[in-house]
Amino acid sequence: MFGRMMSQKKADVTPGALGGMLGEVSCNSPGALRSNRSKKSNRGNASSPYRRSNRIITKLTSTTSLATSAFENDGDALLTPGRDSSTMFVADKHVGIRKSSGPHGLTLKNEAHTGIVVSGINRSAQAALNGMLVGDVISAVDGIPVERATEALRLLDDAPEHGSLTITATGTSRALVLDKAQGDLGMTCSSAPHVTRGVLLKRIAKGSLADKGALYPGDTIISVNETLVYSHQQAVGLMNAAQGEVRLVMWGQSREISIGKRMDGPLGLALCNHELPTDGPGVRVFTVEHDSRCVKAGLSAGDTLLSINGVLATDHVQALSLIEHVNHDEEVFVVFQDKYVR
Repeated sequence: MFGRMMSQKKADVTPGALGGMLGEVSCNSPGALRSNRSKKSNRGNASSPYRRSNRIITKLTSTTSLATSAFENDGDALLTPGRDSSTMFVADKHVGIRKSSGPHGLTLKNEAHTGIVVSGINRSAQAALNGMLVGDVISAVDGIPVERATEALRLLDDAPEHGSLTITATGTSRALVLDKAQGDLGMTCSSAPHVTRGVLLKRIAKGSLADKGALYPGDTIISVNETLVYSHQQAVGLMNAAQGEVRLVMWGQSREISIGKRMDGPLGLALCNHELPTDGPGVRVFTVEHDSRCVKAGLSAGDTLLSINGVLATDHVQALSLIEHVNHDEEVFVVFQDKYVR
């Protein structure tokens, strides 16, 4: 058996139906494709928050005995600290600014399912230079919890002239720059009912700028060139309109790993659907078995699987089916987000 199906939670998207439900648009730019995956696909300098993520591949060479571990409060559980309403762990980012060093350069707005979102930013101002990104969700200013954009802006604007402040952003975001002069963007963006922030990447062309920049099917684009995106048409329009750099902000940190071949033995994995639509795309790792192929590859309970061999994971039944239908002599590659860096 390659996994156990958890039936308690039903996904909004039925197995195999994603292709019919998603609208999609491909975005490319003129230029020769380059196949050298080690070449950087951005021109960000040392002070820029837009940095290229390195692709991480883990290969398995052996399997060992299996021992069951639970996701919840029994045995040697692999637990996920998180919110009251979800098992998702939420990381924080802290950005410091000084009033005497100039304006913070932030535009904020309230979104119903998200909170206070950075909707605009001056790239040359303090907040951007210190790591704040369009799409970040602000939860506190100088340790004071905030629930409204007006409240956060008041705290920022009313700070003492020679004082300093720390802005706390909840959740993990990453940024990178794709230079259209270097080749095709090579990504297909989609809209989906279970994605409440940004737009989903459905396909990535091999050798494209997106591929070299370590973007994966299942990744979510939050903003393009400092503009929040809410539909695939809007995202693709902004990317196609850009003359040179395409500056993307993505939700979470994604990795691609190999969990070996089907012939290597049991997978040691059980999956379930997300508890909340706001937990994002993909499916949750419910349990893993100690010393299994999945544990050795780097998966743990609470992580999120985004795609299997380039196909989006839409619910736990479909995800396990994708794994089980891989040929015995082919490797299974999964894209996932660690629960501690989402």
